Amino acid sequence: MVLDTKYRDLAAKEIGDGILYQLSIYGVAFCPAEPAPPVPVVALYPGDASRAEETAVELCAPGRRPIPIYLRPVEWVEASRAVRSAGGRSRAVALAEGWIRAT
Repeated sequence: MVLDTKYRDLAAKEIGDGILYQLSIYGVAFCPAEPAPPVPVVALYPGDASRAEETAVELCAPGRRPIPIYLRPVEWVEASRAVRSAGGRSRAVALAEGWIRAT
């Protein structure tokens, strides 16, 4: 999996060609040789994960299998609180594991 982070809420505005182009390049660059499945590309962005839904698109590059690209909202505020709280490391790790879950 290729992970990328964004600083703005991608669900609040149009994503823009530049971000999709960047994620597509990651997908093509890290795509293994056949017959291995393509490597998913996941962009994590700050957002209200309880309201925003993950968006999935497939990159269909000529001569390659479709490459999955996911735009996944994550709760940065919740993670920040977990990291700062006493004993919050385990909670922060659990949050991060959820962000990179299998897709």
